[in-house]
Amino acid sequence: MIRRAAARRERDELEVVEPELQFDVALRDVMPPLPELVAASLAPAVAVHELYDDGDDVAVVEPDIWETVDVVPVALAEAPFTIRGPSVRIDRAQVRSMALLDTTCAAPQAEIELPPVLRARPAAVEVMRRRPTPPGAVSQAALREHLLALFRASRCSSPAELQLVGIFDRVPGGAIGSVAVDDRDLLIRLVPGRRSRPTRLVVGRVRATEQLVTVEISA
Repeated sequence: MIRRAAARRERDELEVVEPELQFDVALRDVMPPLPELVAASLAPAVAVHELYDDGDDVAVVEPDIWETVDVVPVALAEAPFTIRGPSVRIDRAQVRSMALLDTTCAAPQAEIELPPVLRARPAAVEVMRRRPTPPGAVSQAALREHLLALFRASRCSSPAELQLVGIFDRVPGGAIGSVAVDDRDLLIRLVPGRRSRPTRLVVGRVRATEQLVTVEISA
């Protein structure tokens, strides 16, 4: 078995030899490409001046003060000077008297008529606007009593014929003349001269006739 493996290994080995070309290859020299040069901008020339250096010692020079020289002529030195300037003189004021003119003013006598006085109440005082109370603010037991009282006041044969408009608090009971619905608000027209008390107003609508039904409940 060992001899067979060695013989098989000798047959599997490869021999590497130098290649031999059967044709000639022409070779020529190729010049390398020239490099591209990019000019760089240089800063402008800077003027350099040489300054005188007096060394580390500082010399302090005394100031040279000349004597004062009088430039006034001798002829004018002893003569007095005369300064001239404008003079202003204000005369005394004179008060003149003048007699007043006699004038007469005539005008027709003005008569102002007394305006009429009317006793009445403005319309804004007689009309009240209220918004409905949220349903969560009324208990279930109180809501059941309010709906039963509204159904009795409407005189409907069935509760399905009646629709609840809203429950309104802080309404002057006893002084309500008429009511009307404006979008979500309730317009209440009051009757002048009546005493009112704070009550709760329950408003409903009859589906067949669109008529409003109200019930006042004492607070």
